Amino acid sequence: MVAGLTALSAALLAAVVQANPPGYGGSSGPTIKVDTNCKYQEYDGTGVSEAFQRGLVIHELNAAAQNLVLDFLFTTKGAGMTILRNGLGSATSDPFDLMKSIAPVAPASNSSALNFIPLPREDEYQVWLSHQAISRGVNTIYADAWSADGYMKTNGTDSYGGYLCGVTGTSCASGDWRQSYANKIVKYIQDYAANGITVKYVGFLNEPDLNTTYASMQSDGRQAADFIEVLYPTLAKAGLKTQIACCDGSGWQQNRERLTGIQLAGDENKLGLVTAHGYSDYPSYPFNTTKHVWQTEWSTFDPINYAWYSGGNGFQNKIYAEFKMPLYAPSQPPLSHTCRQLRQESLPMFYATCEFEIRLRRTRIGPTYRMKRFMISDENALFVHNTEPKYVATVRHLLFTFEEDPRPLADGPACCLQLGEGGDYNLQLPGPEVSRDPSFDELANEARSQAGAAVRRLVARIVARPEKDKLRREDFFELCEAIALEFKFG
Repeated sequence: MVAGLTALSAALLAAVVQANPPGYGGSSGPTIKVDTNCKYQEYDGTGVSEAFQRGLVIHELNAAAQNLVLDFLFTTKGAGMTILRNGLGSATSDPFDLMKSIAPVAPASNSSALNFIPLPREDEYQVWLSHQAISRGVNTIYADAWSADGYMKTNGTDSYGGYLCGVTGTSCASGDWRQSYANKIVKYIQDYAANGITVKYVGFLNEPDLNTTYASMQSDGRQAADFIEVLYPTLAKAGLKTQIACCDGSGWQQNRERLTGIQLAGDENKLGLVTAHGYSDYPSYPFNTTKHVWQTEWSTFDPINYAWYSGGNGFQNKIYAEFKMPLYAPSQPPLSHTCRQLRQESLPMFYATCEFEIRLRRTRIGPTYRMKRFMISDENALFVHNTEPKYVATVRHLLFTFEEDPRPLADGPACCLQLGEGGDYNLQLPGPEVSRDPSFDELANEARSQAGAAVRRLVARIVARPEKDKLRREDFFELCEAIALEFKFG
């Protein structure tokens, strides 16, 4: 990475020298300083998994289709993936999509040598797939086990959760199986090495916060640390440089809890990689770790759309449609920072499809619920000021709410505005207030009526403008002031 930046910096400096020959601008000419040692974020790559016998599915295609799929996955003709995540099997057999273990038969005891077999069907053709991926540019193989073998666990099966015998909180008649599980993982890595494939990272858990009908094993952070304390020296003793990855929690917060447990146990230094999914809790604020963090799984589980590859705007719209979500602290999506072309394509879609929540913050409290003043929150004001006018003009969905809603019986937002094509729009305002104080209701509803009329006048002015100039920065603030009229009484 540094070498690449250095080359780029040298090219930029050469261009500056050529464009600005000696004497250009005199002593006050431009000065450019590039610090190649300054890094803001490292990007390890983008990956894919073909676990649960998906590698076999690709292997069974005819040669032309096979190469087409592989090229689309692993070359710049398509996605250009650089990471392959393989499944480390735990099942006793491999019908359907099960991943068979390399030690499917239980040994005599937890201290006996495991009964290893060769990688079943080239590890369900993941060995073949790894070779194909590497030949096309993949530089990282990550092996991950969804579970230990059933005979190593508290529930006797590799499915339906259960815990690894020997970790904190377990009591198994057969004893502690942590070392056996570590030995199996080492043998799996060695089998790949014998096939000319280096496994860079290995994980021993997948979604350990869940109990599922397929291969799964539960673990909290302390229990994960219990096994890491065995796996780490076992890898080192075998002379392997493979680093431990953990813990592929089903969501960001679920994984944060397990990472915290590992840290409290003093075992974070034994990790090479922190991995997490986005299902139960989407990626939010960063983990408190110096380790690299990967988001290894996430899906919206939308129905399959076979038209995604149709090209043109249909393809782009499918990608950018994922931006449609309520935003409590609006910011531009990471995709828009990838390159100029994606920024130009994605931002208009982002602003047009997102529902932007604008929060009104109270600055003074009167008697009971009679608020003296409401203002747009600092975060939202900063967002409005920092957003280019051309993008503000494309916003079509606004939701106005109160940080602490002063309406006694509030059951919805203060205002919801959707702008359609031309002059079409949908405006939703709250209905009459009904409480136990008729005098209060009369005042509140009169003020609400005034606020509603002010909002409607502003909306009418907005919708009358041309599409390219529909919304302006000042509209956000004026709408907030109009809505807040409801509470300028008492």
